[in-house]
Amino acid sequence: MKIISFIHFIIITLFLCSCNHPSSPQEVNSNIVVIFQNTPKHETTNRGIGHSTTLPSTIFNFVNEQGELQYYLPKMHGCDTLIIPSHYGYAEVMHRNQSIEDNYYLIEAGDTILFTYTDNLRPQLQSLQSEERTWLYTIPEHDSRLIHKQTGYSIKTLCTSRLYGAMWFALNNPQYRSDKSKQQMLNRYRNICPNIDSLQVILSEYQIAQTRYIDSLESCGKISSLYADFYRKGADRHCVEQILLSDSLLFYPSSHSAIKGLLISKNPSEILVFSQDSTITPKARLSVVDYMLRINKENGSAFSSSIVDALNEAYEQLTGNTFAPQKKHIVADTQAGSMIIADLEGNTTTFDKLLKEHIGKVIYVDLWASWCAPCRATMPDAEKLRKTYKNKNVVFIYLAVNDNEEAWKRAVEQYHTSTYDDINYIVLNPKEAVFLKEIDNRHIPQYLLYDKFGKLVDTNASKPGTQEIREIINELME
Repeated sequence: MKIISFIHFIIITLFLCSCNHPSSPQEVNSNIVVIFQNTPKHETTNRGIGHSTTLPSTIFNFVNEQGELQYYLPKMHGCDTLIIPSHYGYAEVMHRNQSIEDNYYLIEAGDTILFTYTDNLRPQLQSLQSEERTWLYTIPEHDSRLIHKQTGYSIKTLCTSRLYGAMWFALNNPQYRSDKSKQQMLNRYRNICPNIDSLQVILSEYQIAQTRYIDSLESCGKISSLYADFYRKGADRHCVEQILLSDSLLFYPSSHSAIKGLLISKNPSEILVFSQDSTITPKARLSVVDYMLRINKENGSAFSSSIVDALNEAYEQLTGNTFAPQKKHIVADTQAGSMIIADLEGNTTTFDKLLKEHIGKVIYVDLWASWCAPCRATMPDAEKLRKTYKNKNVVFIYLAVNDNEEAWKRAVEQYHTSTYDDINYIVLNPKEAVFLKEIDNRHIPQYLLYDKFGKLVDTNASKPGTQEIREIINELME
């Protein structure tokens, strides 16, 4: 009841604020209020899959008034409220489910929607305006076969996901089953991978039944042809060739996704040529450039400097601005004491006590895990960075999150993360630690940066192999 009361308070507050603009009631009413309640950690590693995504960090996508795709990360605890514009009376939004599944919803202008989350972390949408709209927005889920209860994904996702497909292939590969070195991996897969073959049969039955259901709803006038088309064709309802030539279609997040689908097999140079093609609408080109620059930023300079310079130049030409993605929220008073950690000898402490021991030094924290391939890939660069600042006023702390203790200790030895007096700990309570929620720990590796006064200055610092992190550390040392 407290949650609902708080939500109602938000809605009333927004309504009262809209009263300050009586001259443009249509513009105010066309906005859509989106409320997120206790958004879960956005990472498949929670389920023991060991998967890390290279997609831009986002849970929620929408398109702004200019037709530009916006990436949004709600707070991980409590309520978070977002106001988005509608276009032509509706707004298509995308809510990502645990890194793998993108769910699209078509919301009517003026509505207020609430996202809550089930025990298996799947988002659940509710219209706070009417039950009828909730029914309308969630038509695909009227058939209980759609959602796989254990994973929280749709059966379509499980049947088409490369990740689950690879697990299913490994489980059914005779060569893998006879390989003793792969037994631990296969046992983990058995615990989390459903029977894909049986799900394929269910998916076929579901799709036939769903098409008939949509047709019947449209024929009797219960849903409009707009929604019927939306559910029959899904996110692929717009032809990519049309999207590239139509600004109006760029008001749908699914259109931006369709453009990126064209680029999967292309290398950065080819994508750069694509982004400079004057026959393509500027909004479509901007979508590509923005996406590539975000990927480069979040993956620690993934592309060559010449490609990045060209992309930045294209971004400035298309927008008149310099590319600068919004940084994650920096919390002023983090609850570092909520995170319990243990060193290699098993001695326990709290993260705030560890930080206080190093007041007066710049602190670079690496959140990682032994099973995380992107984390391991940065270790050679991390060692070079530590060597650069050996015997200087900088300390490097490595925190293993959601890791196995024995595997963590082996990885510390393998990757020499104690070579230059750096500090190694494993987090003992990752699920309960409020600190991890405050810093939006949704993926690893994640890097934190503290100044000499113990103030957290960046919750998404640059990777150890970048020149940027050296420049920032040098500034903080002065």
